[in-house]
Amino acid sequence: MDKSTRDAAASDLRNELKNTSLTTMNAAQYAIMAALTNDAKVGQLEVIMYPGHFTATPPVNGTSYISILTVIMVCPNTHDSWI
Repeated sequence: MDKSTRDAAASDLRNELKNTSLTTMNAAQYAIMAALTNDAKVGQLEVIMYPGHFTATPPVNGTSYISILTVIMVCPNTHDSWI
């Protein structure tokens, strides 16, 4: 993604967030994401919380599970972020 596209997306996000009520934690997370996406060489890390059993071992009946997956999104050969 070129710099002008990233800048436009960041501006749109900032404008949208001005009209949104954020917790202190949300504001900190958005600040970190903004800093990472300003550099085209840094990939995006996505954390996915799946409400179920996601391992090679069989689940135990009557037990609740949550699986946490992490995905790093980087364009092959360029190391540019996909966002």
